[in-house]
Amino acid sequence: MRIMNLVLCDDGKNDKTIRALASDGKLYDIADISKDLFDILVATRIREDLQVDGNVTWPGKHEITYQDIPDGADLNNYRTSGFYRSRSSANTGIINRPAGCSSAFELIVTGIADISYCTQRIKTHENNREWIRTQTSWQQPYNTWTDWTEIASLVEGKIPIINGGTGAATTPNARYTLGVPAEIDVGNTSGFPFDWGSVVSRGGLGNTIGQSSGDNYYWGVDMWSVLWGGAQTNGATTPTWKRAMMMDSEQRWNALYSGTLSSGSANLTNGGKYAAVIICASPGAGEDSVFVCIPSGSCGGQIASNEHWLSFSYSVSGANSTITIRQNPSSGAIKYVWGLLKYQP
Repeated sequence: MRIMNLVLCDDGKNDKTIRALASDGKLYDIADISKDLFDILVATRIREDLQVDGNVTWPGKHEITYQDIPDGADLNNYRTSGFYRSRSSANTGIINRPAGCSSAFELIVTGIADISYCTQRIKTHENNREWIRTQTSWQQPYNTWTDWTEIASLVEGKIPIINGGTGAATTPNARYTLGVPAEIDVGNTSGFPFDWGSVVSRGGLGNTIGQSSGDNYYWGVDMWSVLWGGAQTNGATTPTWKRAMMMDSEQRWNALYSGTLSSGSANLTNGGKYAAVIICASPGAGEDSVFVCIPSGSCGGQIASNEHWLSFSYSVSGANSTITIRQNPSSGAIKYVWGLLKYQP
């Protein structure tokens, strides 16, 4: 049953009681009305406090109420908090909406004040793109707005760096645009001229040795902390590598031999890795030392004082070299050999 009306009844003792007139034509005391049997079908005004034991529900409690946006509307005028919608892509006359919003869309308006300092969020129906902007003026005509900013998580294509993106559509190009090098752990089996190390790549950023590609440039250190640089240009499949000399030990002299070599030969470990060598010798027994500098390679010559001399030959085989006494008529001796400017690891 339904309550059709509320009736003020006189009980004959100058007391008045409100009773409910139900759909069955009978009057019921309010206290006797069961929530399972009755609902109220009458406009009712409550003038004092109302206490409800239990939950309060009503039809449409969880529904969102939208206001339609007509064609030709100006979104700058939608500053009151609420839910709005343009239901047709034919509404092409709506102004001040974001570029790219050409289909039906939803508009949500929130804010920290009633009609100023509001925020608008738009989501399109067609492809779920979203934009956001804020009204920043505190007084009429309330027409100062920030630009629409598209929410980046749903943007297709390239996002410029100035807008918080990478300016690229692929990982290699993003690294290149942002100036972030790619690091590669490599070994000499990969075509690099040194054992395991860490190499940084620029250029194609992602091409590896052996791939024909555009220009690529590499640099890094090997397992001995020696610096290398490489260039892979004009579609070459193998880069050309150059090794940097290290300031701590290689742009100075290093001892390759010390002793008394008066006949025969001495093998100089790593002697072939230096650009030049200095030889210190006494041409005759008991004489002062004489110094000569020669390029590292196959050559020969004499070391002489005013009275005596000895002759020698110098040869390189791979990383090592050999110095040999050819003639020594005055019992002289080679005492030291130093390598200068090491250019190989």
